[in-house]
Amino acid sequence: MKKSLWSLIALLLVASILLAACGGEDPTATPVPAVEEPTAEPVVEEPTEEPTAEPVVEEPTEEPVAAPDASIRIWADDTRSAILSELADDFLAAYNVELIVEEVADIRDNFTVAAPAGEGPDIIIIAHDQAGSLVDSGLLAPMDLGDKAAMFVDVSLTGFSFDGVLYGMPYATENLGF
Repeated sequence: MKKSLWSLIALLLVASILLAACGGEDPTATPVPAVEEPTAEPVVEEPTEEPTAEPVVEEPTEEPVAAPDASIRIWADDTRSAILSELADDFLAAYNVELIVEEVADIRDNFTVAAPAGEGPDIIIIAHDQAGSLVDSGLLAPMDLGDKAAMFVDVSLTGFSFDGVLYGMPYATENLGF
């Protein structure tokens, strides 16, 4: 449960950073007013029934589901994709952002081919020791966690940092011993 909670927090943090980077609409843009076409003659509706004293109760109508504001494509392996998929509905409800989770084998190798062609995901789930070659190839963007960096163990952020620049965010840490 604790691992799922940290996964959710990490995913939400990454998503908020990506959404903040995407920005919104241009505030200087002026809306174009709609032009109504004139009709041949005005239509005047006359009441066909006399008003009644009883109040009219309208049945509640179901509002149409709004399209998501954005979508985030995530590549994960077979052990993590199911967990992320379970979080997708809650994430959509909370942020109106659709999570598209794809189970991909050999993520690093497939990302190396897909990303330069513009066909890769927005987020990949990989071990920190695989990120170095992707940074050298220019396939990972630096990220700034701001105040949220204090929520992580320093050594876990160091694992995703190269030349003092952070390129990834840990969702879990482990300590192996022999």
